[in-house]
Amino acid sequence: MTDFPCFIPLIGTVTILGMGTVYEKDEHLYYLPYVGFVFCLLLSVFVVIKLRRIWKTALAISLCILWYSLWCGFVSVMSITGDWL
Repeated sequence: MTDFPCFIPLIGTVTILGMGTVYEKDEHLYYLPYVGFVFCLLLSVFVVIKLRRIWKTALAISLCILWYSLWCGFVSVMSITGDWL
């Protein structure tokens, strides 16, 4: 195979969660988790393109990470705005 890991998009997820923690109750920065999700999406596309030989595995892992990142972004936005469900 290759030495390139499929789990690179987790960097975006950690970024999203970090923004939710660092900018807690700083309401004017509510858009940052969305930027982190786009970053995670771009990393996922990069991984799938880079790992063409095992694209099905890379796509499956990337989709799972994107699903998790979506919900992490939801929680981060709630943390930043202070509006919890």
